[in-house]
This record gives sequence, structure tokens and C-alpha cells, in this order.
Amino acid sequence: MDLIERTQSSDYDLTEEVISYVANNCTENISLQTVSREFGVSPYKISRIFSGIVKTSFPEYVKIHRINNAEFLLVNTNKDITSIGLECGFNNQQNFNKAFKECEGITPSEFRKRIAKNISNSGHVLPIPKEAVIESTNKTIQTLSISG
Repeated sequence: MDLIERTQSSDYDLTEEVISYVANNCTENISLQTVSREFGVSPYKISRIFSGIVKTSFPEYVKIHRINNAEFLLVNTNKDITSIGLECGFNNQQNFNKAFKECEGITPSEFRKRIAKNISNSGHVLPIPKEAVIESTNKTIQTLSISG
């Protein structure tokens, strides 16, 4: 693997590119190694971007984005929960349920039931935009804008 030497000023560009790449590819089988190869930098550098700037680990960042996508699908589609989990990058429903509960404090089916209850009580619900920042029980995804 050839590593690309980057200057201090291009580190901001790299950070923005990596964060955008992970957000756009989080439903795929993504790892520090795949992102490292994609950008031609060491896995350590990718890890430092997340721990230093995003203030969370790479796997946690990916998980939160996957849960964000799952919430969007749970609110805005009638797809079954297993299909949503798979579509969002989880390899089985058990992993999906566990990750969802860690982030939200409830299972995906409980989340969907609460949404349905809110709809029946109020007569409507505003859909969650896929790009929205979702505050969960434990974590918040923050949109980052890095200027250099």
C-alpha cells in the first residue's frame, strides 16, 4: 500500500473527505482498513480523525450513522425490521437490535410502535429527514464543517 504524504493544511481536507465518505458509505462493510486504503493513509491517521475531531471512535461513528438511517426508514417506510437492519449495514437482526437499543434505549420495533402511537394520537407525524441530526439517548451525530 502506498501512503500519501499530506501537508498540515490538507489535513483539514482529508478530515472532511473521510467524514463525508464514512457518512455516505456507512451501510457498506466499512472498516478502518477500507477507509485507510481509500484515502492512502494509515489506519492510525483515520482513527485519530475520529477520536480527535469527532470525539468518538470510528466503529461508534459508523454505528450511529447506521442507526440514523434505520430511524429514517422505520419512520418513513413499511419495510420489515430485518430488511431495514440489513439495508443499514448490520449483518443480522440481533446485531441491529442490540446496536439500536444501545443508542436509543429501545428496540427498533418499540421505536416504530411509538411512532405509530404518535401518529394515531396526533393524526400526523413529521418525517425525519435522512440528513437530520438525530439525538439519541446516548449519542448525537453532529454535522461537521471544517474550514482551513
